[in-house]
Amino acid sequence: MIEVKRTTKSNEDTSSVDIPIAPALIKQAELLVSAHSDFLTTVETMMNEWLRRQRQAFDLSSRSVQKICGSRSIIDLAQAQGNGCRSACGGPPQKSERSATMLFP
Repeated sequence: MIEVKRTTKSNEDTSSVDIPIAPALIKQAELLVSAHSDFLTTVETMMNEWLRRQRQAFDLSSRSVQKICGSRSIIDLAQAQGNGCRSACGGPPQKSERSATMLFP
């Protein structure tokens, strides 16, 4: 087996040497960490907003499909589809003043 001699150098020699660049490196590292923190905060905000919009779209489509599945007549089906498309495009759903029985007696 090979024996390795380990030598330890005392830290007394290196601790007395003052490195003038160290404070500048520390300052740059702090600035870099601060910039990364700001960037990640912005990305987190953007991702939360995107996730909120995705949830709204999913809820909207889910409600639209439930209304379509629960429609009892062709008129209700057409209104549910129209309202689903309108709300998907950002418009308010149209509320009919007349019922299907008034349209087709």
